[in-house]
Amino acid sequence: MPLNFEAILMDAPVPMMVLDRQLKFVMANDAYLAMVSKAKDELIGRYVFDVFPEEPDRVEAMVEIFQKVFEGERPVFKEIPFTLEVDGKQVEHWWTASHAPVPGADGSIKYLVQYSENVTEQVQLRALKDAMLGEMQHRIGNFFAVVGAIGRQVARSAADVPDFMDRFNSRLESFFTIQKQLMPGSDQRDGLHSVIDEQLEVYAASASDRIVKSGPAVPLSPVEAQAISMAVHELSTNSLKYGAIRNPDGKLEISWAVDAQNNVTLTWHEIGVGTSDGAAQTGYGTMLLTTILPRQLHGVGKRHFDGDTFRYELTINRPD
Repeated sequence: MPLNFEAILMDAPVPMMVLDRQLKFVMANDAYLAMVSKAKDELIGRYVFDVFPEEPDRVEAMVEIFQKVFEGERPVFKEIPFTLEVDGKQVEHWWTASHAPVPGADGSIKYLVQYSENVTEQVQLRALKDAMLGEMQHRIGNFFAVVGAIGRQVARSAADVPDFMDRFNSRLESFFTIQKQLMPGSDQRDGLHSVIDEQLEVYAASASDRIVKSGPAVPLSPVEAQAISMAVHELSTNSLKYGAIRNPDGKLEISWAVDAQNNVTLTWHEIGVGTSDGAAQTGYGTMLLTTILPRQLHGVGKRHFDGDTFRYELTINRPD
């Protein structure tokens, strides 16, 4: 009994599709259709980039790969991004695929077959791991910088070595307490004013006479409290290393307001940042303040430097 190769291909667990020389779909098996969330009649006979529209540079790169297959090569691409429409939304996926030429009856190459694998989850997990490593490196760098800055601050006002050690150890205990509160899962239910005070007690104790705070009582959910703690922690750390807290002539104004929809706007305004290039540097801390934390709070985070002043504004959009 002759083998039914079409049935074998259609039932194969590996996603595969076949294109002709016009790059139109000739065949796509069930695994491929499931991977791209398409029905068979949406593909067969259609140009591949009409089915899956892409940016011109991506199309050009893929056409070049396909042409190599028709020249007899077997190119493989790894972790190439593709945009797919899923439930009416454009979602970027990453694929790894290998290709093989398929000859016709006369021996000339008539088709190409692509064997595909959706590696989106692997790519995203690696990106998450890289982000976590970046955060860890950022926190370690901040840890040593802050401990050194606290030591210098305490040394300016300490009467002698025993006095220095008492004050320094007290500040370090507060510092470690704050670090624990920043860990995921910490049960933090304080109001906005308390969250800010806890951070400033560690990082700005010697600058309290140069700090002005104003705003109404604002209760926070655990998620909000932790996110704002992390924001104020980052801002205070930077100010201690580069900004107004470090500068004896610097001033810090912290204010917050609540609108009619119960949304909160927190403003951090430093005057006397100084001329250090470090104050305006970008990196993980910037991403934390402008992207990661605002996303957790369904809001927006903006930072702005103007001469010797620095301003950061964080909005918290609370769902109805």
